[in-house]
Amino acid sequence: MGKRIPKDSAMLVDIQYVKENKKEGIPDILYIVWKDLDTNEKHLTTIPNPPVDIYFEKPEYRNTHLDGNGIPYSLNYQYLDRTIKKTVPYKDIISAIIEDGGDGLKTQAADIYRTKRYSELKNFLMYPYVYGADYDVRALYRYKWMTMYDNDRPKPISKAFCDIETDFLDVDGIANPETCPIDLVTLVDDDESKCYTFALVGREYVERDMTYMSQSERDKELYRRELHASRLKQEIDFIEHQEEIKKELHEMFDESYGVLDYKFFFYKDERKMITHLFELINRRKFDFVTFWNFEFDVNYIYKRANVLGIDPRDLFCHPDFPVKECWFKKDNFHFDIKSKTDYFFTTSYTNYTCQMRTYAAIRKGQSEIRSFSLNYIGKKVVKDSKLDYGEEGSIKYFPYRNYKKYFIYNIKDVLLQKGIEDNTKDLENYYATAYQNITQYDSEFKQTVKLRNYQYYDFLTSGMVPGENVNMSPFDQAEEEPDDDDEDTPKKKVGFEGALVGDPRLNLPTGMCLYGNKKSNNIFQYAIDMDMSSFYPSTIFAMNVDPSALHFKCYLDASQFSVLGGDKKINTYSHVRTLPKEASDFHDDVAKEAFDNFQTRNWLCTGHKWFNLPSVHKLYKTVSKELGVT
Repeated sequence: MGKRIPKDSAMLVDIQYVKENKKEGIPDILYIVWKDLDTNEKHLTTIPNPPVDIYFEKPEYRNTHLDGNGIPYSLNYQYLDRTIKKTVPYKDIISAIIEDGGDGLKTQAADIYRTKRYSELKNFLMYPYVYGADYDVRALYRYKWMTMYDNDRPKPISKAFCDIETDFLDVDGIANPETCPIDLVTLVDDDESKCYTFALVGREYVERDMTYMSQSERDKELYRRELHASRLKQEIDFIEHQEEIKKELHEMFDESYGVLDYKFFFYKDERKMITHLFELINRRKFDFVTFWNFEFDVNYIYKRANVLGIDPRDLFCHPDFPVKECWFKKDNFHFDIKSKTDYFFTTSYTNYTCQMRTYAAIRKGQSEIRSFSLNYIGKKVVKDSKLDYGEEGSIKYFPYRNYKKYFIYNIKDVLLQKGIEDNTKDLENYYATAYQNITQYDSEFKQTVKLRNYQYYDFLTSGMVPGENVNMSPFDQAEEEPDDDDEDTPKKKVGFEGALVGDPRLNLPTGMCLYGNKKSNNIFQYAIDMDMSSFYPSTIFAMNVDPSALHFKCYLDASQFSVLGGDKKINTYSHVRTLPKEASDFHDDVAKEAFDNFQTRNWLCTGHKWFNLPSVHKLYKTVSKELGVT
């Protein structure tokens, strides 16, 4: 649904997906946002209930990857000619897998639905005969775009930079969206070289009852009244002289940031101010609007809109999108900027990004940067800094003591953002990386996701299709905490630590003797600690360790050995016996241990352990006896 996409002039901007929510009446829908490079116009293609291709292994090849118990294991990939392609709605992938699995999977599914364990349905993605089924629908459609509409034309992106200021004079501590208004917003339109500043002015002084105030409290309230009166006077003076101030801005910034058309808009209604800001953004249809630390700015606007009685979807979402959705996903796991995965999703032509996080993540592998504050990075990249308000005291009193400087301060912050981008081209890198690796923006800096998405593209163009991600085995996943019994209600992950780090202070004092005869618990002789760079991938490459290189699998049942109650004697099977001899129902595969012993090429020890041949000691005694050696 939408205009026909021209192959020779189309540029993909974004692919967005809104999941079906029966409870709220939201259908399953996919949006393709693209730009016509000939006209520079943006378009929207809407795909309800988006279909995707998944691949099922042909029956004649399903017995080729079985373990010793006859249980199939998943392959890393399969050749396309050994599969049957099936096109199904994205939301029905699991249903298609259950249908292919026959009565066995249908019985499991029925039990899950009966007991309302809906989170377990995703485990069907581990079905060993399905391929290409566990990818994000946005990645699958980015692949479709690359195969159908990719062209070699330059793909310029449109950018805007934004920053907000808040008035928190009347609260203790930091700004609170419940009570503190947004009083300044500046947006720089990079394409049209325009700088828009929206200002909230003329706020009325709300008098407080001083009857029961102490003298110090009365003094503070009187000072507050003076500040309000002073700001009001300064605002009026600013508005009357705004054209002169624009000339000052040109003198201050043109040389460093180019000639911009400065536009000022003044409001007494905060609702109208915020609404007009987003009307501008939605009219211009920027590809990206970026904030420095958008976790604060975007969240603040979102929460402030709710306080003002504005549905955030009416602000952030473009009216062209039939189903509107916007939400902020906060990363509560990572605390360093370069690793955070905060993401703001909105159904719009525009992506809202964090310039600070992008800058940090792109340089994650470089030497550590002392600070990611706008002031520090501005000095580092642009050789310029934020406007100093030290003479005006704290930021709380800044707009009341020097409104003109406060106004310019907000503009300068956004110009610094523009200057950093002009020098680094980080947003262009951000877009190009996502495009080339068929990866959605919220996973841009997740290396594993990016590599796997590109694997999908590379495999299919090479006549293969990748298998499911075996690292997402249901046995390894964190449990999900249900919010309620509704199957369509999103579930919250209950996380857990992935590793146990021991406290070295708890080590036994068995190390080197220090301070006389006192043994240390953290300094040891003849010990080595190595951190090997890229150890796993290097080993995989060198040893050809990959499921695709597997020609057969040997299975050796441990229960047949006498140590577990079996008939065959095995020597030194284990240093610690964890099972009783009568555990004859124990069936474990010890082939790995047997082959490890075999690869040592120590034939005498291998023969003694696994084939009940004489030990080295027994052989020595036997040979010595035959030779008459005592």
